[in-house]
Amino acid sequence: MNTPQRPTGRATPPETGPETTMTPAPAIDQIPAEHRLYRIADAARAIGQSRAKLYQLINAGRLYVVHEGRTALVPGTAIADYIADLKREAGVSAR
Repeated sequence: MNTPQRPTGRATPPETGPETTMTPAPAIDQIPAEHRLYRIADAARAIGQSRAKLYQLINAGRLYVVHEGRTALVPGTAIADYIADLKREAGVSAR
């Protein structure tokens, strides 16, 4: 009498071939900063400020955020614009 085999819990490896290969995502250091999204703590670190100061800048309209679900993210372009504003206010060339 044949008893049915129980599954082992191990998945079989996926088939590989030209139709199943995927292009790997670029490394984070290969993505230009202006195309990145930063969590609040990371954005604060990027501009050398505290999270509280970053929220003050957001509330004052000096930085903007976008939301993915409930997560607030600061675009790299917002950080670059803020730094350019600081340089302009200080009378320094934008580059």
